[in-house]
Amino acid sequence: MDDKPSAADLNTLAASLSQGEALPAASAELSRAYEEVQKRNDEFRRELAMARKVQATFIPQDNDFPQRSELAFGGYYEAMADVGGDIYDIIRIGKNAYGLIIADVSGHGVAAALVTALVKIAFRSRMSWGVRTDDVCSAVNASLHEILGDGERYVTAFVAILNLETGILEYTNAAHHPALLIRGDQMFKLDSDGGFLGIFTSPRFGREFIALEPGDRVYLYTDGIPESRSYLGEEYGFDRLAARIMSAPEASPSELVSWLMRDVMAFTMGAPPHDDRAVLCVSFNGLAPERKPGDAHAGQEGTASTPEWLETAGQEPEPPPRPPEDPVRKGAYRAATAVHDPKAALDAWKRYLDAYPDDARAMNNAGVILYRLGRMDEAEAMLRSAVIASPGDRKLLHNLALVSKGGRRI
Repeated sequence: MDDKPSAADLNTLAASLSQGEALPAASAELSRAYEEVQKRNDEFRRELAMARKVQATFIPQDNDFPQRSELAFGGYYEAMADVGGDIYDIIRIGKNAYGLIIADVSGHGVAAALVTALVKIAFRSRMSWGVRTDDVCSAVNASLHEILGDGERYVTAFVAILNLETGILEYTNAAHHPALLIRGDQMFKLDSDGGFLGIFTSPRFGREFIALEPGDRVYLYTDGIPESRSYLGEEYGFDRLAARIMSAPEASPSELVSWLMRDVMAFTMGAPPHDDRAVLCVSFNGLAPERKPGDAHAGQEGTASTPEWLETAGQEPEPPPRPPEDPVRKGAYRAATAVHDPKAALDAWKRYLDAYPDDARAMNNAGVILYRLGRMDEAEAMLRSAVIASPGDRKLLHNLALVSKGGRRI
């Protein structure tokens, strides 16, 4: 029997030796690749941490909120990941008005966080005295559409402006959750027409008004609150959110927000969030001090007075008519009353009358403005409509008589 190895045995041995020599080289290459991946991962984590710090500066905290006796604020923000796509903001407008914003960018993570920065800048650059919330949303949409118009991202938002001199909250809902107004044992949903921001060229936005009363609380929130889920897959839901808000104790907005979020955490049993979460609570404590002689409007360094052309008939000016009791209607009425330019005010009263055509006092105000503008026939027709709507009102009859004579000033 021949003990010499065959050619096949030698080839097998050579291949084995070759593979054995290659193993250390392959191992070294894998080690270098792992170190490179780990290095890049660490760098990415550092960048995310920096992004998280930067985003935190976008969102006001308790020590950033305006300190006013008329208002108090509370807020909460939690990103699903390191950074998120929700944001809220409070913007001072002049001396006695504030813009309130909450927004939700579609998606999560770094891309959504970058868009929140654009959203904050876009709203802040367009909030000024006298601006309308629907116009603000239209302008912000135009800016965002230039960047987000491919349809991959969009933004929902609730935008409001609160005038502390009139107590009027003007608001536009751009496809977001309606804000919730708590007044005693009542809850009002604050909603309006409005589409998504950034995805369509020219969506339509509406606006509404409501007159706040001392003690009112307004909650703005994103869908991460009602859509929070437990480990069992149960959703927190709007009904539970509304019930908790309605049963909230008497406390500061900051304490109320903390109380609400503790309830959310208890319901979810510590399950990680499925979406970003944000909530802003605003408590209205009362109007700003009344105007002193020589003061200007809320957008400047003073407060608003009743426009001269809204004074009604008689030797002495009479106070503005008492607004209706319905809070939404009352807000629209007071908003129209606060406009100082006669032509703009006439447009405001006509818009109000489109919504509430039976309001004789609004007809009276529109008739007075028409008279002051020299549009006698229109003024008389408007005041006749007011008298028909409220035939027993002496002031309306007196004003109609003055306009019909065409001689005396209302």
